[in-house]
This record gives sequence, C-alpha cells and structure tokens, in this order.
Amino acid sequence: MSAKEIIYSRQYPDPQEEIAAALRQADRQDTDAFPAAKPDFAKFLNDIMHNSTYRPMPGRDEQSRYFIGLAQELSETYAINTDIIRTDTAIEAHLHMPYCYCPHDMTRMLARLINTCDTITTFADKTADGCLLILSFDTHEQYINGKPAIPPVMRL
Repeated sequence: MSAKEIIYSRQYPDPQEEIAAALRQADRQDTDAFPAAKPDFAKFLNDIMHNSTYRPMPGRDEQSRYFIGLAQELSETYAINTDIIRTDTAIEAHLHMPYCYCPHDMTRMLARLINTCDTITTFADKTADGCLLILSFDTHEQYINGKPAIPPVMRL
C-alpha cells in the first residue's frame, strides 16, 4: 500500500501580487497628485547609466574565478545549459534548470555554488520546461552620483 500523508502544508499569499497592487495604488495617487512629475523611464535608465561609476571590490576577482569554475563544473557534470556573463558589477551564472530529480552529489555541488554567490534570481525558463536560476557574484560596487547604488547595510 502506498499511502501518502501530508505532515505539513501552508500556502502563503503571493508577495509579488501584494507589491504590484500597492505599486498600482501608489502610481494612481502620484499620477493624480502630480501629473507632470511622472518621469520618462528611458530617461531615468539613461541617467543611471551615465552617472554610474564602478569600483572593484578587493579580492573578488580571484574569488570570481572559483565561482566561474564551480558553475562550469556543475554544467559539464550534469549537462545543465549554462551561460556565464560578466556585467558591469558582477559575474552571473544563468542556469537553465529542468524540472528534475537532483541526486545527492548534484545537490551538494549546487549548494557550493549558491554559497559562493551574492544574490539569486529565479524565472520561469521560456526556452525549456524548468526554471532559469541566475546566481550573481558581485565584483564591483556601483555608485550613482557618488553614492552607493546598494547601501552598505544591504551588503552582509
């Protein structure tokens, strides 16, 4: 007999939907109160790009090679489609993870890679049946108009 017993189950409200609703409400209030103050998003991005400077983070270049090596090893060992990208501020490993069973060794290798990265972002993978896992390893600090883009209290 193959009976399954649910030991614990809890579903949380989707925080993205709550945030989106709050932003829609705030946007309506801002538009009503200050119709001429709504900035052009392309201009905003252009201002950030032109007013940004980047400072290398000491010791991170050597550590980034370790991060890249782990991502390559995971990709080659388990045939995971992977793109490793250098941006202005980080090295990103884009892992196109299929929905699958992950054996013990693969889990350990992925855990080592996750422990090395600074941020994780996930998306539904448009090119395959699975998810896109983006692991970022910071190499440079970004400053906009001389101020940190990410305040020091945000970096642990």
